[in-house]
Amino acid sequence: LSFSTELGYTNMLTALDLAGIPLESKDRDVDHPIVLAGGHAAFNPEPIADFIDCAVVGDGEQAVLEITEIIRAWKAEGRPGG
Repeated sequence: LSFSTELGYTNMLTALDLAGIPLESKDRDVDHPIVLAGGHAAFNPEPIADFIDCAVVGDGEQAVLEITEIIRAWKAEGRPGG
């Protein structure tokens, strides 16, 4: 999820709800998608910390490559949900 302003936080909750994804990260398991937040408004992810699995602070182009490699390795190891 990408936010241009903090006002998008409520839209994130609406999107999760409409997709049938539990709102709080503690209620999700390996069968749910990873909820990753980024964008200008994610420079302070603390207000949405209970609802996301991780946040990218700063330039996302390099981070997305690293995140992709982590997920690829997770799946290759036969981890749950991989």
